[in-house]
Amino acid sequence: MSVIFILFAFLNLNDPDPLLWVSLYVFIGVVHLLGLIKKYLPSPFNHITTWLKFYLIISLSLLFYGCFYIPDLIIWLSASDKMDLVGKMKAEKSYIEGTRELGGLLIASMSMGYQYFSQK
Repeated sequence: MSVIFILFAFLNLNDPDPLLWVSLYVFIGVVHLLGLIKKYLPSPFNHITTWLKFYLIISLSLLFYGCFYIPDLIIWLSASDKMDLVGKMKAEKSYIEGTRELGGLLIASMSMGYQYFSQK
């Protein structure tokens, strides 16, 4: 998972707002890496309840932030040409970029859910 999110970060270097998305995806990648190596950390950092809360807070935060992109999703759903979402990488319509960003937030949130349930 870490490698996937680091790759997502790399692919967002040419995004209109790269600082936000590159840092978000790198953060998620680091969290997955920490989830992998946390069993080697000293006891206070390895407390399972703390990690579960951490994953839950991150996931809910990502979902909350994704709510701001729902209007873009609604516009895309009502558009006649749905292929614009996966067509050109450079989005010419702002709602396309917003819908893609919502998709990225949902993927990141689901990955935190995966961490949550795999650590339980």
